[in-house]
Amino acid sequence: MTHCFIYVLNLDSAINFYTTKLGLKIKQDITVNGERWVTLTATQQSELEILLVVVGEGMIFKSNQVKQMQNLIAEQTLSFGVFECDNLLTTYEEWLAKGVEFCIDPYKNPELDKYEAAFFDDSGNWFRITEKETINS
Repeated sequence: MTHCFIYVLNLDSAINFYTTKLGLKIKQDITVNGERWVTLTATQQSELEILLVVVGEGMIFKSNQVKQMQNLIAEQTLSFGVFECDNLLTTYEEWLAKGVEFCIDPYKNPELDKYEAAFFDDSGNWFRITEKETINS
């Protein structure tokens, strides 16, 4: 996979959230058929581009779909994936200090023997975050 989508309610707000709070970088910021398209990448995974897509009438959504999608996002119904970090407790504290809202505080998953948590983006989408696998010698 080279690209994935995250549906957002406000593009500028989403760009600010993902860059200043989560530390992602803008890879592309272009206009396609009159619509602004922005992709983000993580430094450690620059081959995967995350496309922020505003839920509005246009190339993707028809007018009858817009309100339904906006409501699903605002009601914090949609989840778009899992982020991974080296140390979840450190990342949690950093993101919390930057204003990231967590819906599940860190806990140690006994089956995986690592910490996990979950958070909301500024639109209301939620994501899990977990620690990378460690290789034991």
